[in-house]
Amino acid sequence: MLFTETSYPDKMEHLSDEVRRKAIKISNEMMVDGDVRIHKDLIIAIAIAEAEKWADKKGRQKMN
Repeated sequence: MLFTETSYPDKMEHLSDEVRRKAIKISNEMMVDGDVRIHKDLIIAIAIAEAEKWADKKGRQKMN
């Protein structure tokens, strides 16, 4: 099952809307295109980390 902006893991609840949307997008891409041997919880953790990294980089670019 893919995630949406209204149906996503509890682990993504603390994220800002923008970061959550990015994490959902990354998760869905990994689940559709990724290795099916990767456990869903690991996909969620990776997606959250990547989305937070993306947001941090985006924020630093705005400051420059």
